[in-house]
Amino acid sequence: MNNMAFNTLVSDLVDNALLHLYFSVEETSRFIPMSKRNEILVRYLKPKLKDNHYRQIKRELRGLLAIGRSAKGDLETRLVEVRKVYQDPEKRSTDVHKLFDLLKILRCEQGLGNQLVNENDEGVAEFIYMLEEDVAHAFNQVGEQVAPVSLFLGSNRIHDVIEVVERTGVFSAELQPLTEDTQQGHILLHPKHSWKTNVRSH
Repeated sequence: MNNMAFNTLVSDLVDNALLHLYFSVEETSRFIPMSKRNEILVRYLKPKLKDNHYRQIKRELRGLLAIGRSAKGDLETRLVEVRKVYQDPEKRSTDVHKLFDLLKILRCEQGLGNQLVNENDEGVAEFIYMLEEDVAHAFNQVGEQVAPVSLFLGSNRIHDVIEVVERTGVFSAELQPLTEDTQQGHILLHPKHSWKTNVRSH
C-alpha cells in the first residue's frame, strides 16, 4: 500500500469515528465524561478489526483501541491529533464540521435535537433524524460532502428547519414528499456549491 492510500484509509477511519462520537453526544444534553466517550469510540472501532477494508491499518487500529481501553486514555483527543497529521491542512474546515454547526443552530434556535439512527429505528418528536449509513456515505475521506444528506422530522416543523438552513447559506434544502409510513417531513441537504452547479446544468 502506498503512502497516499494509507493516509486516506487512516483519515477515513478517524473521520468516521469522530462523526459517530459527535452524533452520539448530540443525542443528549447531559455532560458526557471522557470514559463514556472512550466507550462510544471503542464500541465503534472494535468491529473494524474484522473489516477487510481496514486490514492494512490493523496495527494502528489496535493502538487506538488500547488508548480507548486505558483508564487514563483520551481516545477522542488522540483521534483529533491523528486527523491533523493525515489530513491536508487546507481542507480542515470541512462540510462535516459545517453540518455539526448547522445541527447546533437548530438545537439552540428551534429546540430540535438530532440523532443518528438505523433504518428501522423509530423516531421521537422534536428530533431531527439522519440515517447512519446515509451520513457515512455522504462525506468523503477529507470531510467533503459528495452526496445529499436526508433529514427526517415531524412535518409541522419542516418549514422552520428549511428557513434556518437557507439563512445559514452553507447548505441548500430540498423538500421531499412526506414519508408514507410515518408521515415525517423529509429534507435533502445539499452542499451549497454543488447545488448551484447542479441547478445551472439543468
